[in-house]
Amino acid sequence: MATSVPSPAFHPTANLDSYPSDIVVTSSDRIAFYVHSRRILSVSTNHFASLLIQPLPIGGKLKVFLLGEDSQVLNVVFHTIYLKPFGQSPSPVAVFVAIDAFNKYGIPVDQYIRPNTPLFPPLLAHAANDPLNVYAVAGQYNLYELAAAASAHLLALDPEDVTDEHAVRMGPIYLKRLLLLRPARKRLLEELLLQGPSPTPNLPSATIQATLSPIGNHIGCRDCKAALDERIQQIVTNWEKARVRFELPELYIVMLKYCRKQYRLILVAQSHRISQGLWPQDSENARI
Repeated sequence: MATSVPSPAFHPTANLDSYPSDIVVTSSDRIAFYVHSRRILSVSTNHFASLLIQPLPIGGKLKVFLLGEDSQVLNVVFHTIYLKPFGQSPSPVAVFVAIDAFNKYGIPVDQYIRPNTPLFPPLLAHAANDPLNVYAVAGQYNLYELAAAASAHLLALDPEDVTDEHAVRMGPIYLKRLLLLRPARKRLLEELLLQGPSPTPNLPSATIQATLSPIGNHIGCRDCKAALDERIQQIVTNWEKARVRFELPELYIVMLKYCRKQYRLILVAQSHRISQGLWPQDSENARI
């Protein structure tokens, strides 16, 4: 039988507990983890997959278990049990496999994956590159904070990228939230843009034109820019007419309508950018 090698983080002399380790858990790739039955049983709801019915006697002979998981997965499992920060961030594959192993070994996922736990920062880091899988895991275990963080990277998601496996894993509630995320984001933007500034009845038309014209500098579509320029000119012309035709209270209403129409035009001109996730994103508002 091949000789096992002690884990760098869970070796015989590691200062992990006030008592010496009484268990050696060996991974499928022959890495040995020296751990404590009492610590494991304080976390596990199923006696660590029924391997530990009760704590072992202090000072007794080390009990050895050979598990099917590799060392990277068990490293995540034991860092989670001991609430020990990772020296090096684990790989995404190891994290996802370990989370599934939590159920096998009776580790409550919702208690050990949340802010201020060792596994939360690696998952946040993985969310930047693989947000859909992180979101699916969050949905599976109702990890709202993690799902909210991952959703900030899913604003440009094509619904066709959500596979049956993703949908089953995240469940109907989080699937619905995901599919409604982009429409909700667009509605929020529309509401913000349509909240025009308080109009001033005696505002000069030249001021209106000087204020609105620079908006076209941020539009790459030539047809959209031409439409914007035309609309600005129409606003200026109609405003000049309105100043002659209407009494003061009516001027206030007319200007408000013009401002709202202008915001709608900007929204149309940029809608294709929003649908592609190109609109500047505010992570605090990019929540499910």
